[in-house]
Amino acid sequence: MGRKPKAAWRCALCSTYASEATPRSKYKRALCEDCYDSLAPRGLAWCSKGGHRVRVTDMRQRWCRACHRTSQRERRTRCREAIEAHRKQRYHTDSDFRARRLQSGRAWRAKHGDTFNMERRIRRKQRLWGLA
Repeated sequence: MGRKPKAAWRCALCSTYASEATPRSKYKRALCEDCYDSLAPRGLAWCSKGGHRVRVTDMRQRWCRACHRTSQRERRTRCREAIEAHRKQRYHTDSDFRARRLQSGRAWRAKHGDTFNMERRIRRKQRLWGLA
């Protein structure tokens, strides 16, 4: 029993099989040269993370904004404990970081303080009355 033959490569956009007439692109390996060359004049780019077309303005370095945002969200959920530990350690060792955090907290309280205090008073009353 010999090995299975390799599956032929196909362009992710036009689904044509690679041949001498339509070789792979040097820059985006999932596309053929024709598709890669036709994206830029139409104001489009290829996201290598998600494998889809996006506007050039929505691209970051390699991935589109949506794929980058999804990847960052997954990383935050996967590494939540390590990120929090680093943030706590930095708060206690870096005085500039601590000052920025305190300043942003003061700014938030100055903007939302009335609403925040009102909600706190309502919750306190609900606890006293046995509603919460």
